[in-house]
Amino acid sequence: MFGSPSAAFYPMGKGRLGYADLIPLEHGEAWLSYRPFALRLPGQAFAGALVDRWSRPRLRQRIEPQPDMACTWTSTLDERVNALWDSVRVRYELAIERDLDYLRRRYVLRPSTPYRMLQAERGSDLVGLIIVTTSPRTPQRYGFIMECLAPEHAIAENLVRWALVDLSKRGVDRVLVRLSAGDPALERFSRLGFSAQGCGWTSPLIYKRYSDTLDDAVLRDARRWMVSFGDGDSP
Repeated sequence: MFGSPSAAFYPMGKGRLGYADLIPLEHGEAWLSYRPFALRLPGQAFAGALVDRWSRPRLRQRIEPQPDMACTWTSTLDERVNALWDSVRVRYELAIERDLDYLRRRYVLRPSTPYRMLQAERGSDLVGLIIVTTSPRTPQRYGFIMECLAPEHAIAENLVRWALVDLSKRGVDRVLVRLSAGDPALERFSRLGFSAQGCGWTSPLIYKRYSDTLDDAVLRDARRWMVSFGDGDSP
């Protein structure tokens, strides 16, 4: 069993329930607006609105997606997700099974949370999927990349660009992504402007063993894991 507990539950889980630290996580963030900084100035509301209107279009210009990909927003998922997951999972040895049944239960059948799903298609094949959501937190507006599934780096990068532009247009200030500290996808997000420097979002990954099928050296190797915000109950 593994998971990412809240800060309040973490010490209780380790002290009383026998949980142990599993692997280090990386939480990267990308800024889509300078509005939060302007809110520290005199005349906060006016300054924030002015800076947001000036800065947001300029920041979006840096992340505009490439036009040579058919990407569409969708509210449903179909059987093609299974083939997509099979093409992604070969890069990882340890991960939640992100097949159609799991993704549908996790994202489609939760109407209380506004998940948005963007899919990339090549002909009739599904070659990429990214799932995002937003948080009502104020004064900073957060966006979260819940899943990013694509076997090709160019497709994954373009999906992230599409998602960032969409989140910017919806008023998001900061976008967060969660990855294993050993995931090679960290380099991709770094190229797109994500940084762990100053990110206020931290979360441990803990586990508890119920068998000896795998030894701890395997389980604690961050390079083997695929981790995302979708592995937790929130956002």
